[in-house]
Amino acid sequence: MKAGLVQLVWALRALEAAGLARPPLRLLLNGDEEIGSPASRPLIEAAAEDAAAVLVFEASADGAVMERGPGTARLFAKARAVAARMGLDLCECSVGGASDGNFAAALGRPVLDGLGAVGAGAHARHEHISVDGMLERATLTAALLHELA
Repeated sequence: MKAGLVQLVWALRALEAAGLARPPLRLLLNGDEEIGSPASRPLIEAAAEDAAAVLVFEASADGAVMERGPGTARLFAKARAVAARMGLDLCECSVGGASDGNFAAALGRPVLDGLGAVGAGAHARHEHISVDGMLERATLTAALLHELA
């Protein structure tokens, strides 16, 4: 997840340097996600209550982004169109894990999860991320934020 946050910071810096618009942002960093977010869940729900879109920078599942609902389908379509303009084929998938994005999705907010690092071996000794993937995801994030502006 830390790599995803680095990607977000560089996406924001790129938008600022290029003088491109971005939507108003609310950034929430959660320290208890790995144990189910018992203390932060109310904060997450409050932050997501009026959000037009929720972007979660958890690591992706082989480059794909988490679960489809009507709002998420529209958000994914935008992200996929942005990726296509970059020459990327952005896929979606559903995985069995839990994410704080689920709290926002339960409130009916469109959520794209898995915008973080592309790599493999989560929580294992061989865990790694792709440096090229980080650049690609930071670029995708910047373009998606500009599209949402």
